[in-house]
Amino acid sequence: MTQDNTTDAVDVQDTDQDNSLIRSLRSDIKDLQKELKARPDRETLAAELKDQLTRDSAIETQLIGFGHPAGILDTVKGMLGDAEVTAEAVAGALASIGYKVDVDDATSDQEEVTEPEVTDLAKVTALSAQVQSAAKGKDSRNVEARIAQTETPEEVTAIMKEAGLLA
Repeated sequence: MTQDNTTDAVDVQDTDQDNSLIRSLRSDIKDLQKELKARPDRETLAAELKDQLTRDSAIETQLIGFGHPAGILDTVKGMLGDAEVTAEAVAGALASIGYKVDVDDATSDQEEVTEPEVTDLAKVTALSAQVQSAAKGKDSRNVEARIAQTETPEEVTAIMKEAGLLA
């Protein structure tokens, strides 16, 4: 009985191709693992985003305090660079782009935040949370199903009032 030599040659060639493919894949895995380790973790990204939003909010508050539109936030932020956000720094940035600013008036206006304004903000925030929870609440599927079965706008309004979605 004779063995077929061509089959053995093909098997060796396939094995060599498999080995080079495996080496290539292992190299790719190592590269991807290095890249993954180099990326910042979720907490770092969240902290950076929070810092950026806090800085943007502070600049916007200063702009509004000076009586200028919050829409120029990006321009002023670019002018400030990494400098600390102060009334003087924002006033300087505004002055450098041609806006007239009185630093004394802006700082005194910001200190006069009244208690009703804070209370109103808290009420609006609470109302917003209630509306969101009502819209996403556990009974929202039930409400959706009931609304889908209605035939008149009055029925829809009644169901929405029951669910607390309308006043």
